[in-house]
Amino acid sequence: MSSPFDFDDPGRRERVRLALEAFLAAVDEDEMAQVVADYSFVAESRVADGVDQLIDHAPRVGDADAFFRLQGQLELLQSVLAMQGESAGERALHAFLNAADEDEAADVFAREATLLKSAEVRAALFALEAGDPESDLHLEVRRALWQRLVRST
Repeated sequence: MSSPFDFDDPGRRERVRLALEAFLAAVDEDEMAQVVADYSFVAESRVADGVDQLIDHAPRVGDADAFFRLQGQLELLQSVLAMQGESAGERALHAFLNAADEDEAADVFAREATLLKSAEVRAALFALEAGDPESDLHLEVRRALWQRLVRST
């Protein structure tokens, strides 16, 4: 089986170039998920390792913008890859917890009420630990919102 990184093949070289362009252009999880769907090799650990190495070198060459851009894209890729291994309930909980504000979280709850009221999601929500005071507070606020929404439906 040949590697997508076999640069002796012009077709593969072009495919890697297109994948890199798409990787850098992705602005949200949906777009990054499409990159992974279109270029499955992007999900391979060596791609993340390569981006991680670029991140390590960016500050040394004085390119802070490249550092932050690559770091953001790598985090987006890691988020998409983690979500692909999640159940539908876990994805709904992820969307609920990461909503921009309470109104958006309530909208997510309205769309995904069946999943978000499941025992699986309840157990996951109350087992989560954030690790820092700001995230702990956010988690507690979302738990309280979840409880209010469950009681009101």
